[in-house]
Amino acid sequence: MSVPIPMTTTLPPQFDRLPGADLVREGIEDVSAGRSTLAAALVQIAPQRLSRVGIHLATIQPSARERVFSFLIEDEQTAHGRFNALVDRFDSFLDGADHVARS
Repeated sequence: MSVPIPMTTTLPPQFDRLPGADLVREGIEDVSAGRSTLAAALVQIAPQRLSRVGIHLATIQPSARERVFSFLIEDEQTAHGRFNALVDRFDSFLDGADHVARS
């Protein structure tokens, strides 16, 4: 019998100073509250990487990348650039979180 993994409802404090922590905190809180937001979709892009550092999302939605883009599409000329900037910011958080978790 496996032991259930407690779901993360807020950003653990050891990750507070990482780049993008504000966005990830918002996404975790939105996912745990069941809100469909840009931040919630963003953190759902990489649930396995978040789980590796001890952040376990309450739900995982399919097609997270497409959902992020759909939040940005209202301005088609800048959507791709804004998408890339958000994903880069999230990747920076994940890289930092990997480092913190290994320390």
